[in-house]
Amino acid sequence: MESKSQEFVREQLIHALMVATAGFSRTTSTTLMSWPQSYDMQGRPTSADPNYRSGQVNIAGVDYWYVVKGWQVRVWDTPARYTDLMADKPGLFDIDLTPDYLKATDSE
Repeated sequence: MESKSQEFVREQLIHALMVATAGFSRTTSTTLMSWPQSYDMQGRPTSADPNYRSGQVNIAGVDYWYVVKGWQVRVWDTPARYTDLMADKPGLFDIDLTPDYLKATDSE
């Protein structure tokens, strides 16, 4: 279980990663699969990109590597690629980017 200070540091790091990567949209490599995009009545996407997208960012002198698949992101402090996510290699933490409007429909 994380202490309050560890939780605070984790949240600050997640925020810094979100800013530095523009919401994890800046990546250096990706797999190339097509997928049917679907949208709700308000034009919001309801299906996630099935491609593995990976990138690296330096925050305060520390390099972090991340892999995005669908709405999920895994972050490492050692070099990592999409194959590490496929192999379920543990990272520092995972981030759930599932939009709130989809989370609300899942719980109903």
